[in-house]
Amino acid sequence: MTWTLVYTKQTQKDAEKLACSGLKPKAQELLALSVFKSPVREFFCLS
Repeated sequence: MTWTLVYTKQTQKDAEKLACSGLKPKAQELLALSVFKSPVREFFCLS
C-alpha cells in the first residue's frame, strides 16, 4: 500500500511557525512515533 501526503496551505504556514518557534525538533520527534505510521492501529482515549 502506498500513501501520498498532501499538504494544505495552512499546514505549510504551521510548519513555518514551528520552525521559527524552535519547536520543529519536538514536532519531528512526535511524527516519528509509530502511532502515525500505522493507520490500522486504533487508539481510544477514555476519560
